[in-house]
Amino acid sequence: MRIKICGLTNPVDAMLAADLGATHIGLNFYPSSPRYLSASRARTIISELRSLNTPPILVGVFVNEKAETVLRTLDDHDLDLAQLSGDEPDETLLELG
Repeated sequence: MRIKICGLTNPVDAMLAADLGATHIGLNFYPSSPRYLSASRARTIISELRSLNTPPILVGVFVNEKAETVLRTLDDHDLDLAQLSGDEPDETLLELG
């Protein structure tokens, strides 16, 4: 079974979710969301999770973001996957592969 926990905003909650068996952790990069993470806060959470022997899969959550921004964020933050939660056009999906 795979379990994804989304919208965590601090390392303590993220580590607890991983310790309790979350296989995926979603980190919100949508600025209008109350669960939005700044780059520095996201990096802190990611660093903690990556320190685990078996870290969860880290998922960046995006809403109507340009493909280049999604790809740059994935790379800059060492994320494993992207979740698109908006009305992204087909062109964006093709650019993301």
